Amino acid sequence: MVESLKSQAVQARLYEGKEPIQFFSIFQSFIVYKGGASSGYKKFVEENSSAEHEIYKEDGIALFRVQGSGPDNMQAIQVETVAYSLNSAYCYILHSGSTVFTWSGNLTTSEDQALVERQLDVIKPNMQSKPQKEGTESEQFWSLLGGKCEHPSQKIGKEQENDPHLFSCTYSKGNLKVTEIFNFSQDDLMTEDIFILDCHSDVFVWVGQKVDSKARSHALSIGEKFLESNFLMEKLSRETPLFVVVEGCEPPFFTRFFTWDYNKSLIHGNSFERKLAIMKNGVTPTVDKPKRRSSTSYGGRSSVPDKSQRSRSMSFSPERVRVRGRSPALTALAANFENPSARNISTLPPVVRNSIPNL
Repeated sequence: MVESLKSQAVQARLYEGKEPIQFFSIFQSFIVYKGGASSGYKKFVEENSSAEHEIYKEDGIALFRVQGSGPDNMQAIQVETVAYSLNSAYCYILHSGSTVFTWSGNLTTSEDQALVERQLDVIKPNMQSKPQKEGTESEQFWSLLGGKCEHPSQKIGKEQENDPHLFSCTYSKGNLKVTEIFNFSQDDLMTEDIFILDCHSDVFVWVGQKVDSKARSHALSIGEKFLESNFLMEKLSRETPLFVVVEGCEPPFFTRFFTWDYNKSLIHGNSFERKLAIMKNGVTPTVDKPKRRSSTSYGGRSSVPDKSQRSRSMSFSPERVRVRGRSPALTALAANFENPSARNISTLPPVVRNSIPNL
């Protein structure tokens, strides 16, 4: 499908439970049924009756956890129909036949409770629910869940987005070698090469227009190999969302990490020819110009190195675990997708740390 679109589409590899907000925003209302509801899955269960499977039934019993940030980003996830599946930080929908309950945890907000009503219109339209607040539940409610018991009270944790790290990379015969580029900018992305942008919660593989088709076809494998190799020694999950982005078709959720000029990718030629053209003629900028921080060190790091020190390799001991700095501005990144009117926000340029050796 990507090839049929001449690689202009972003290719994303996502796992259940690790979906980024830009995925959920496509659907607005997103429902995950436990065990599946498709005819293919039902047939699979019939042919494998000895195995334990569960099929969602509209007139059966089911419990859904409702989550999200608003009407354009809300999800209902079916969970085990037991009291322990409840969590004080979420709202839930419980239905059994013609009986429908909504349950609000003590840590939920009025916005969370409004999402439940919206999702109820999707899962059980035109049915009146019986609202339940944590601590005042009816006996019928607990009976459907098999009895009352203790349950968690903390939101389900997700990987946090941290200061991005850019790597140039070479990939040959299944072996990946990377070199980190410090204080990076859009100009570091060379049209003949492949680069990896690691944001901890997401990993992007950027493919230049002049990369040959064989190397381009390995872009997804390069990203998976990067996760497997754990170059930054931060134990990234193999299920971390992975995006393949082609030069000239970069989406806003990638360009926000740079001060981005879309016109630069329109200049013809290799990297040298492009830079020469810019020096001679200049470029009329069409820029996403996010707010960037000065070269102040965060998280105990030293100041930003000069240009001559951008890409250097240094050996290090595995015991020297690298800890990412956290910027106060990073909390605004998620809001970039939750609020459609928000401008693109760039994270702050990375500060100096030892480069990753060519492993």
